[in-house]
Amino acid sequence: MPSQISLAALLLLLAGTGVAHAHATAGGASAGAGQPFTLLLTVPHGCQGQPTTEVVVGIPEGFLVAEGLAVSGWTVSSVTAPLSRPYRLNDQTISEGVIEITWIGGSLPDDETGVFAVQGIFADDMAPGPARFPLLQLCPDGEEAWIDAGGDRPAPFVDVLP
Repeated sequence: MPSQISLAALLLLLAGTGVAHAHATAGGASAGAGQPFTLLLTVPHGCQGQPTTEVVVGIPEGFLVAEGLAVSGWTVSSVTAPLSRPYRLNDQTISEGVIEITWIGGSLPDDETGVFAVQGIFADDMAPGPARFPLLQLCPDGEEAWIDAGGDRPAPFVDVLP
């Protein structure tokens, strides 16, 4: 179970690893295959005046040993499943991984910004190009889906380098 840490401690912890600051409505950072990486997902607002009560992020295949970092007042969980193909990481072959991370139980007011962090490692044999992290933001009577490859609500993404 991940321990709870403050944002300042998180930033100190991440020094020396790749970090992307991704707004839910924009994406873009780069990371090398085989390198540790932390994605900071920023939820900028609620749903038309309502608080955000759940955040769900899809994990792209090839982003291995993925873990959602604890956020005070929220419970983080993950779903693991077989991958469509095995991936290499160091001297290991990985055929199962986290496909989704959820934060639930908190309440992020509509007028406040929240940060949710996901850390992992891109596989050694990850194909170069964009790795999308679709994000679903749930509120009591609605949702905001940041899942598209482009347009008004693009999914946060990381450009994976060879």
